[in-house]
Amino acid sequence: MAENSMGAADPGMLELFRAELDTHLPTLSHGLLSLEKGQVDNSQIEGMMRAAHSIKGAARIVGVSMAVQVAHAMEDCFTGAQNQQITLTSEAVDVLLNAVDVLQQICDPELAKDVNEQTIQDLLMRISQVKDGKIAKQEPPAASVTSRDVLVETQNPPNVDVVLPEVFDDGEAKRMRLKLVESLEAMPERINLDFQHVKELSVMALAVIAAFVRDAAQCRPHPEITFASVPNEIARVMRVTDLAQMIRVEAKAGTDAR
Repeated sequence: MAENSMGAADPGMLELFRAELDTHLPTLSHGLLSLEKGQVDNSQIEGMMRAAHSIKGAARIVGVSMAVQVAHAMEDCFTGAQNQQITLTSEAVDVLLNAVDVLQQICDPELAKDVNEQTIQDLLMRISQVKDGKIAKQEPPAASVTSRDVLVETQNPPNVDVVLPEVFDDGEAKRMRLKLVESLEAMPERINLDFQHVKELSVMALAVIAAFVRDAAQCRPHPEITFASVPNEIARVMRVTDLAQMIRVEAKAGTDAR
C-alpha cells in the first residue's frame, strides 16, 4: 500500500477512522442488499450517499487515499441514482457491495496487505461503469451450489446455523453475504457459522465475515455470534485479524483455536 498505509497515520486518528467505518459500512451493506431485493426508497439511497460521503471525509483526514477514491466513486453512484440519472441494477449492486468489502479490507491492517493499486483501479473502473449506466450483465455461474455448501437452517428458535461452503472464494462471498444478512433478519439470539466443510477461504470471504460480525454488533438487540469447527489455519488468520476476539470460536476436534 506504500503511501496509502494506515500504519503511518496517528493511532488516535486511525481509531476514529475505523469507528467511522463501523458506523457507516452497515448502512451501505444493508441499503445495497435491500436495493437488490427491491425494498429501498429514495431516503435510503440518500442515507447511503451520506454514508459514502462521511467515509470519504474521514479517509481524507487520515490520508487513506484508496478509501477516499472508492468512497467518492460510490457517492457519485448514489447521487446519480437519487437524481434518477441511473438505475442501480443487480449487477451494479454487486459492484458496490464489492466496494464495501474493499473498504472493509482497507481498514484492517492484515487484510489491507492484499489491496494494491491495481485492485483499486479495477474496482474504480467498474464503479465508473455503474455511474455511467454501462455495467455489463454478468452470466450466472455454471456450477450449481449444493444445499450442503450454502445452507441457512433454523434449529430450535432462536438459534440459527449457517453452514459455509467448502470453497469460500470471491464468488461464494457474494452469495453468502445475502445469506448472512438473512440470518440477521430472523433476529435470533445466536447465529453459529459452521466451518466444518471449509477448505479454502479467500480474503474477500474473510472480509464478508468480518463485515457480518460488525453488522451484527450494530443490531439491537444484537445476536451472539459463534464460529464452530474452525480449521486451525483459519483460526490463526482470525487471531491476526482480531475476529477471534469479537466472537466465540470453537475449533475442529483435535485443533487449537487459542
